[in-house]
Amino acid sequence: MKFFDLHADIFYDLTVQEIKGTPSTFEERHLKKFKAGNVKSGIFVVWYETDSEIAPSVFVNRAFDVIESLEENAESSLYFIKDFKTLEDSWNTEKVGVIIGMEGVSAFGDSMEPLEAYYESGLRHIGLTWNEQNTFATGVFGEPTRGITPLGRKLIERAQSKNMLVDLAHLNEKSFWDAMSFTTKPLFVSHANAFKLCPHSRNLKDEQIKELARNGGVIGLASVGSFLSEDMSERHVDKFIDHLMHMAYLGGIESVAVGFDFCDYIYDEYVGVKNLEDASKTGVLVEGLIKRGFSKNDIEKIAYQNVLRYIKSTGF
Repeated sequence: MKFFDLHADIFYDLTVQEIKGTPSTFEERHLKKFKAGNVKSGIFVVWYETDSEIAPSVFVNRAFDVIESLEENAESSLYFIKDFKTLEDSWNTEKVGVIIGMEGVSAFGDSMEPLEAYYESGLRHIGLTWNEQNTFATGVFGEPTRGITPLGRKLIERAQSKNMLVDLAHLNEKSFWDAMSFTTKPLFVSHANAFKLCPHSRNLKDEQIKELARNGGVIGLASVGSFLSEDMSERHVDKFIDHLMHMAYLGGIESVAVGFDFCDYIYDEYVGVKNLEDASKTGVLVEGLIKRGFSKNDIEKIAYQNVLRYIKSTGF
């Protein structure tokens, strides 16, 4: 079973390694697990820690230098996706297809102009915030009554005019509903679970899940323990499937996908979701879905078909 992962922090990881003076490759740090789990494509984001000593704009520029070197390497195991045709082409190669994304645009400062330059460098996905609030929108740690700013609306509109993928993950509720009120294309959430089953600020409430489905979007379920349950003993693959079933019940099987957000390569003492700790473990998820009564057709929808349908619907 092939998988499309809607969220992976790979470019963050490779940039951190370069900054630390221990440059590494995708092949050295990630390929084995991707191959073991048959993760065929994904959105690899440039993310930066907002409390870092390195300014966001500096980190992002370093990240795009790393990305450029990867693209120029003919021996790379990555296939860079710029539109739907190259996405389709990537599925017929042995390489891992990659859409370049950006998780949070604080690096843009108070201007939309960086979007143009990064687009020319291959950027095809944006999320307006991580958890912080910035010039464009408000993340889950920001003021609850503050949403998307007028500049943020313009940024979304410009991104959609370029057929980019606009991701609502990490936005607070006000920003989410602001975006849904004016979008001209389907929107998506790359990595979140069900608030009803686990009241984490990063999870989606039932009406948000329904609205994304009505809008033609998809939601990538995250393999993040704190998104699954407040009870540590429930942070396992079966609970992940509970969230998936709840969200599919609300929005339909066509609305759910995976955005694993694996952190095994980021944190030294990382404790992941039991039996779904990293990209190599997707087979365990498939087995669990079969045991819960999902058909092969439904599992294929969850694994990659819903994502491909969604991306095509945006004009990507």
